[in-house]
Amino acid sequence: MKKAAPPPRAPTKSAGPPVHAFGANNDWAAPPTPPPAPSASRGRQVPSDYADKVKNRVIANLKRPEGAVYKPPPGYKGDPADLKRKCFISYEITLDSSGKMLSYEIDPCGDPLLDAAAEQAVLKAGPFPPPPNQGAARYTVYGTAIFIK
Repeated sequence: MKKAAPPPRAPTKSAGPPVHAFGANNDWAAPPTPPPAPSASRGRQVPSDYADKVKNRVIANLKRPEGAVYKPPPGYKGDPADLKRKCFISYEITLDSSGKMLSYEIDPCGDPLLDAAAEQAVLKAGPFPPPPNQGAARYTVYGTAIFIK
């Protein structure tokens, strides 16, 4: 007696990604995202010597308030006493072509007293001299307020 041949097996599927013909179906693709529009509040960055003048005015007004304690970020392994002495607060100042402050932003460090002191230093630092004329209506200065004592 002859054994019948087993029925043909269906081809096994590969565990890899599906194979598509390039350009066969573009319905799945999201339309290209347009580039972000430049922010109306930000301006051209100023030359470093002018930025240093602005930052020095901020530093001159930077006073550490009594009772301010910077808390360590999650996972901090260093000496907590170190953080009582140091706090870094990044800021950004936008000026017009005459040196008038149009806006500012600070990146708080977590201690409300230090954050307020950095904000006051930025506010008291003006008026600023006019930035070098580079043809822009707005100029931006980036700096860091550092509390070390």
